[in-house]
Amino acid sequence: PTATKVKTMNRMLDLWLAKSSSLPVILMSIVAGVVIALSSPGYAKAQSFIVDIYINLLMMVAVPFMISALIFNLSQLMHSEDSSRFFKFAVGLIVLSKLAAVLLAIGVAVAVGPGQGLSDTTLDTLGQLVDDDLKSGNRVEMALHGPLSSSEAMTPKDTILSIIPSNIFAALSRGETLKVLIFSLLFGLVIGRLPQTSAQPLNDALRGVYQSCLKLTVWFNYGLPVVLMAMVANLVATSGIGPLRGMLGFLVALGSTCLMIVAVSLM
Repeated sequence: PTATKVKTMNRMLDLWLAKSSSLPVILMSIVAGVVIALSSPGYAKAQSFIVDIYINLLMMVAVPFMISALIFNLSQLMHSEDSSRFFKFAVGLIVLSKLAAVLLAIGVAVAVGPGQGLSDTTLDTLGQLVDDDLKSGNRVEMALHGPLSSSEAMTPKDTILSIIPSNIFAALSRGETLKVLIFSLLFGLVIGRLPQTSAQPLNDALRGVYQSCLKLTVWFNYGLPVVLMAMVANLVATSGIGPLRGMLGFLVALGSTCLMIVAVSLM
C-alpha cells in the first residue's frame, strides 16, 4: 500500500509539473478564483500575500537573469569569427522586430478596442488597480481614465544622462533596469574583446548564473495556477467582477499580439 501511494503521488506530481502552465489549467484557475471570491470574500482577500511572494520571487530573478544573459551571449558573439556580420544583423533584426511589434500592437488595439464601452466607474477602478500595483519602484505609471498629469519635457542631454549609470550598485538597488541594461551591454562588449583565456572564467560563471536563473523561473512557473487563482480571487473580492470584465479586452489584445508574434517567429 505504501509503495502504491508513493507511485500515485509521483504520477500526480509529474502531471502537475507537465500541465501547470497549460491553457486549460490557467482557465480553471481563473474560474476557481472567481468562485472563491464570490463564495468567501474574506478568505480571498487573505490570500493576497501569495501573489506578493510570487511577484517578489520573479523580481528577484529578473535582474540577474537579464545581466548574465546579456553579458554571456554578447561576449560569446564577440568572440566568434563572424562577430561583425552577426552584430550588424542582430542590430537590424532588433530594430525591425521592434517596429513590427509596435505596428502589430497598434493594429490589434484598434481592431479589438480594449476599454471601449466601459463605464467611468470601471475605468476609475482599473486606473486605481494599476496605480496600486505600480506604486513601488521606478516603473512608469499612467492613468487609464481622467486627466493626464503634465510633466516637464526632458532635453536630449537629460535623457542620455538618465540612462548612463554613475553607480551600477545604486542602479541595482533602485531597480533602474535601463541603466543596468546599458552596463550589461558595455560589459559584454568589453569581455568579448578580451583574450579567450581571460574571458573564459567569467563566461563560465555567467553561464552558471544564467542557467540557474532559468531553472528558477521554470520552478516558479509550477506555482502559477495557485498564484493566478489567488490573484483573481483577491481582485474580484476587492473590486467586484466589473474590473475583471474590463480587463478582458486588454487581455484579449495582449494575447492576440503575443500569439501573432510567436506564430511569425516560428515560420
